[in-house]
Amino acid sequence: TIRGGSGELAEKQAGDAKTGLTKDYAFDYSLGLAEPIVMMVPRAFGGSSGREEVSQEESKAIEAARAMPKELQQQMPLAYYWGGIDGAGGTSGPPYVGAIICFLAIIGFFILDGRYKLWILAACVLAILMSWGKYFLGFNTLLYDFLPLYNKFRAPSMILVIPQLLLPLMAVLTVQKVASEKEKHPFVPYFKKGLIGVGAVVALLLVCYVAFDFKSGRDAELLKQVASANQPQLTEAVRGFFDGMVADRKGLMLSDIFRTIGFCLLGAGVLYLAIRKIINPLVLGVVLSIIVLIDLLPIDSKYLGKEDYQEPAENEAGFIPNAMDQEILADKTYFRVFNLYNPFNENFTAYHFNAVGGYHPAKLRIYQELIEKQLSQELSAVGAALQSNPLALDSVSIPALNMLNTKYIIAKDPNSGLTQYKQQNNGALGAAWLVKSLKVVKDAKEEMAAFAMLNPKDTAVMQQSFRGKITGAANWTGAGTITLDKNDNDIVNYSFNSNEEQFAVFSEVYYEPGWKAFVDEKEAPIVKVNYVLRGLQVPAGAHKIVFRYEPQDFYTGKKLTTIFSIALLLLVAAAIFFEWRNRKQTATLKS
Repeated sequence: TIRGGSGELAEKQAGDAKTGLTKDYAFDYSLGLAEPIVMMVPRAFGGSSGREEVSQEESKAIEAARAMPKELQQQMPLAYYWGGIDGAGGTSGPPYVGAIICFLAIIGFFILDGRYKLWILAACVLAILMSWGKYFLGFNTLLYDFLPLYNKFRAPSMILVIPQLLLPLMAVLTVQKVASEKEKHPFVPYFKKGLIGVGAVVALLLVCYVAFDFKSGRDAELLKQVASANQPQLTEAVRGFFDGMVADRKGLMLSDIFRTIGFCLLGAGVLYLAIRKIINPLVLGVVLSIIVLIDLLPIDSKYLGKEDYQEPAENEAGFIPNAMDQEILADKTYFRVFNLYNPFNENFTAYHFNAVGGYHPAKLRIYQELIEKQLSQELSAVGAALQSNPLALDSVSIPALNMLNTKYIIAKDPNSGLTQYKQQNNGALGAAWLVKSLKVVKDAKEEMAAFAMLNPKDTAVMQQSFRGKITGAANWTGAGTITLDKNDNDIVNYSFNSNEEQFAVFSEVYYEPGWKAFVDEKEAPIVKVNYVLRGLQVPAGAHKIVFRYEPQDFYTGKKLTTIFSIALLLLVAAAIFFEWRNRKQTATLKS
């Protein structure tokens, strides 16, 4: 997949892993060096990229925008988030752990035994270092190069799930320690040190507030672009907007710092009462639970509130087929559909149809390369042709779409998901077809370049490395028939009939690990043709062709799982037997 290393077409960059993501891509979603403080101060970096963090009545940025011309107002990015992943698309909200949870965890680092706090502290520090990604490149490059599977991991910011789990654990251990402590006098000095530690953290938060400039890289880039236009009035207006944005962001951070201080004081008061034995452990647990809910629920519901949910009927409305969809669904042949609007980042199309596009974060690499090098160009060509003449599709060269059996070109509304346009493509080649010739090329680059002059109906292109799997000459008549009988996830059946040996091309993506081909139950070698498809040399006569997905690793793993499951059951049975025998012997001795 695209997470398994760059393909043969990619320009290799120095330092990139051979079998994983490129370094830039792997470190795209990195947190800024100070950004982990959002675990304790949720909107220290503006909260989210797409929500209204400050009301319109109180926002300085909105006030400044209202003074601009309307056309300029629409271009101003009202994004309060300004952290490290701003350039990668932003964030929907902070990984907030809770002010009171962080307070209790910090106290715990001073009052708990080393067997608890040392490994938790080490794990949290390591996670924070890893979350910095590209902003702490020396350390994280070391992990990228040597930590197994790390170069497949795209979002360093997600590693904060570790402290999000361990800090609440630390808080619970802290409460347990306070509740179970019998003597208050030896315990008080450690508690005071914990309070000093919390005070130091709060002081650090205030220092950050004073030191931050509250501007994102995107802000600076836009200001630079505006300044280069040499329009002083425009520059002044845009600068005023960003000054307002800075004021809003500062207000968000300062208010949340005071909010955090308030919860810390509240937590300190409750712990003090428990240490002095004024309240019992049950009251301590109940009161702290209530405080934690009061702390977390307003923040959590802001970033995952009722407006983020839909009624089932409302959600399904976008998937109800309209008249155009119904016309396509009436076609019972096997085909694929291509959506012209943002085809590789939407999944509406795949709800009803076999889609050429669709989104997946780990596409097969060869298919992603086909998208980038060929399908994107054909998308532009089709869009331009249909815009000028809705009936001009047959005059457009779209070899990749044709070989992918794209029978219908549609356009879906990105918001509603409803089909607004459809056009049948008469050049779709079907589920499989027989070609007359095979063009052998040296490498992947030549194979991709061959699309410029390729007529996939008659000719298939194959790399030299697969030539050894084809016997005899690479020319055939193309006479005969091949039809699709069945297409399931793990098995695809075809019927073939020809008086001569032929070469068949199948409109299915080539994937070597696990897929096997059988002609009348005799295994036959699959070759990669047209960069992404499967090809098969078929002898003369009537044959049943079957493709089966039989990954050896899966079957090996299944056998091992069965063996160890049986072993586990035997161990449990043995444990039950010995426990029963010991109890029986004990009862006998007592009697």
